[in-house]
Amino acid sequence: MRIYVQCLLCLIAFAGFAQAEYIDSIPTDRYKLAYQAPSTCNDSFVLSGGQVLIFEVKNVNTLGTIFSASANVFSASANGQSMKNNSMKTIIIPQETKRYRIDGRFGNEPMRWQIKTSTDSDACVVLLSIWSTWANGMPPNPQPSVSDKLDIHIPYAIYNPLDGNAMSLWADFTFYGTDSLGNMLWMLSQHGVNGIESEFSVSFSEDIFTLKSAASTLCSSSVGTTDTPYWPDNQYVIVDAQIGDVDGDGTEDVVTIAHHRQWYPGQVAVFDKNCELQGRYWNPGFVYSMQLADIRGDSSLEIIVGATNNDYVGGNFNVPTIFALSGDNISGEAPPDKGSFPAGSEIWYTPVNMSTSEGIRNLSISDGKIVGNTKSDGSGDSYCVDYTGNIIDCEEKKLFQITSTRISMSENMDAACVEEFGVSYRMADWNDIQNSYTNNISADSIIKYEGSGDYFSAWVSRNGNGFYSNTRHYFASRHQVDHNKPSYYLAHDNINNHLISLGSWYNNEPVLCYKGNG
Repeated sequence: MRIYVQCLLCLIAFAGFAQAEYIDSIPTDRYKLAYQAPSTCNDSFVLSGGQVLIFEVKNVNTLGTIFSASANVFSASANGQSMKNNSMKTIIIPQETKRYRIDGRFGNEPMRWQIKTSTDSDACVVLLSIWSTWANGMPPNPQPSVSDKLDIHIPYAIYNPLDGNAMSLWADFTFYGTDSLGNMLWMLSQHGVNGIESEFSVSFSEDIFTLKSAASTLCSSSVGTTDTPYWPDNQYVIVDAQIGDVDGDGTEDVVTIAHHRQWYPGQVAVFDKNCELQGRYWNPGFVYSMQLADIRGDSSLEIIVGATNNDYVGGNFNVPTIFALSGDNISGEAPPDKGSFPAGSEIWYTPVNMSTSEGIRNLSISDGKIVGNTKSDGSGDSYCVDYTGNIIDCEEKKLFQITSTRISMSENMDAACVEEFGVSYRMADWNDIQNSYTNNISADSIIKYEGSGDYFSAWVSRNGNGFYSNTRHYFASRHQVDHNKPSYYLAHDNINNHLISLGSWYNNEPVLCYKGNG
C-alpha cells in the first residue's frame, strides 16, 4: 500500500521561523498554559516550551500601552548556542486582550525559549499568559527527523480513534518526489505502535501454560499431544511462552515452544486468548529460544526460533538452526521432512552450521540482524542471519571507516587503512563517496562531523589521484553546520549543496577508508 502525504511538519522544518500571527482565540485542546504572571513589560526569563507559543496579553492598566515581546529559541550553530528570534509589537487599549502565535524552531519538545518584554509607553501593566504545545508535566516529545535524502521518521504521535482508546504511534515516510504542481510527496513505508504493554500475562510449568489478566486467571491449556510425526506420546515440557499478535487480527495470542521430555521432537504452538489451539509446527530436534518481532514490516509479529535439527543428512547430529514462522499459517514439519506430516509452513528455515553439534539457545534481534548463540547467556558461538534467513557475517564491517590516527599527506594512505581495518579496506575515492550517497548510503554513514572547528576532514583520492597539486592532498569534509561551507574553504566538488565537500590541504588528517577490496 502506498500513501502519499504532503508533510506540513517538514515544510515548517525547511521554512524555519514564521512571523508572529494575530489570532482570535486559543485552541485549548492543543495548547497548555505554560506561564502566567503580571508584568510591567520589562521582563527577561527562560521558558521550557514547545515548538509553538501563543502570547496572550491583557492590559490591566487604565491607560493604553504599547507592548513588545521577543521569543528566542536556542539552537546549535557554529558559534555554540545562538538564538533565532521572533518578535511582536502591538497597541493594547485598557482591559483589552490580544493574542499572537509564534512558530518556533523544528525540534524536540521541550525546547528552551528566551522571553523578553518591553514597552515604548511611560507605564505598562499587563497580565502575560504564554500557552504552548508543550508544558511542564507533559512527557518529552521527540521531533520527527528528516534525513539528507528527505526521508522522515516520526517517533511519536498520538492517534485518537473513534472508540476513544488513544495510541502512541511511530511512522517512517520515504520521499517519493513531486507532483505536477511541485508539491512534495512522501510514501508511508512502515509504522507501528509505541510501547504497547500487554494487558495479559502468561506463566507455564511442565506442559501447562496459564493466561491471566490483572484481575483473574483467564484460561490454561496443555501443549501435550499424541498427534505428532515423530514420537507418539504427550510428554512435553514448555521452554518459553510469550504473548503477541502473531496472526495480524489485532488481538494477542499465546506462543509456546516445547520439546519432548526425553526424545528429540520440538514444537511451536499458537493459542488464542481463550487458550484454544490455532496451529502447531514440528521440528526434528529441541527448540531452545524464541523471539516475537515484526521482521517483514507487515505490522504483525513473526515467530523467530532457535533450535537444533537431528535429521539433516550429511550434517552432524544436532545441527544449529534458526527459523521463522507466521502465526496465521503454522502447521506441518520442518525440513528435511522425514516424518509423517506435510511440509512445514515456515517463512524460512536456516541451518547455520552443518559441521557442528549445538543448539541455538539465545536469540537477539536488532538492526536487520538476527543473532543466535549456542549458550543461553550469549557467551557461546554466534551465528547471524538477516530478516530473510540468509546467513550473514556477525561482525559485518562498515562500508566506510575513519582511521583513529592522523597522518601526513606523504604517508601511505592505503597501508593505514589495511593496518587498522584489514585487507579489504583502502583509501576512499571521491567516486566511492558519490556512488554510495547516490545509492542511499547516508552522509553520516560515510563521514561524520567531529571536533570543534568549522569542518572535519579525512584524506581521500579523486579519480584515483590523491594530490590536487604538489603541495595539497584531497580530503572529504563535513561542516560544523550542514551545507554551510566557510568562505575560505576551496571546494573542488560537493554533494547535496556541500553536505559533503571535497577540499585539499597539506596538514595531518585521518584517512577515510572504503571497504572496496572484497
